[in-house]
Amino acid sequence: MVDTRPIPERIPGARNAGMTLLELMIAAGIMSTALVMLMGSIMSISATGAAAEDRTIARAHLSGVMEELSTTNFDSLLSYQPPAFDGLLNETITVSFTDSNGTVVQVPIAPNTLGALPPNPAEILVTVTWNTSAGRPNAVSASFLHRW
Repeated sequence: MVDTRPIPERIPGARNAGMTLLELMIAAGIMSTALVMLMGSIMSISATGAAAEDRTIARAHLSGVMEELSTTNFDSLLSYQPPAFDGLLNETITVSFTDSNGTVVQVPIAPNTLGALPPNPAEILVTVTWNTSAGRPNAVSASFLHRW
């Protein structure tokens, strides 16, 4: 016997009305990859902002020390003890100059241990070093000429 029932007509677009499980899994994979990349970018931007803030603080400290040193005389320079600042991890400030023999002298130093006087004007080098929150060392330095 032959089936004589009418064949139901297909509704146009009914086959493409939903998504298969495979399509959903691919979409979820693409979304999760995009989110991971986005989070990595956000973390990188945050770290860059923190590094820029640390450099700004270090430059402010550097500027303050240089301003203070610009008004000192030679004897005060030899006994100069850089101030302690807050804001940077393991921050150290070093002040040095080169004497007339070419030897780098780091202050503070006892006047009687100085080998030779520095030239006039002398180049004073100030360096600020610190560690980032990740433990990486950083430094900024600047120099200026000072007349005695």
